[in-house]
Amino acid sequence: MMTANEIYEYLMSLPGVSDYDVGCEMNEVQQRIDDAYALYSGKGICVVADWKWIDIELTKQGEKRLPNDLKPALLFADTILEDSPQRGIDWVKTSMLVEYQHPGLFVTRNTCYVIVGLGVRCRVRFGDV
Repeated sequence: MMTANEIYEYLMSLPGVSDYDVGCEMNEVQQRIDDAYALYSGKGICVVADWKWIDIELTKQGEKRLPNDLKPALLFADTILEDSPQRGIDWVKTSMLVEYQHPGLFVTRNTCYVIVGLGVRCRVRFGDV
């Protein structure tokens, strides 16, 4: 199992890493938390910064096997600002994306992540995830 620092270094070494501005502003965080609770009741809410949006390259076979409700993307975040329920974690690699609500709501099956500020976006092969 890689550490958070090792994952970060790996992601930042990938070709094509670029800034990605889809996070909410710090002054919008409470509103986005409120929105997340209203839109996704029953899911955990996790507010993150220093995030990386990871697009997953799938083979044709992999695309066929991906459940219809999932999109081939996940999020890695070095900094957790708030977590409900409290999981006692310092960083997170999410499961796959179900939907994205602009600005800053990255939704998985179990959790809505409020992403804050500027992040980066990169592509990795499924086998490397």
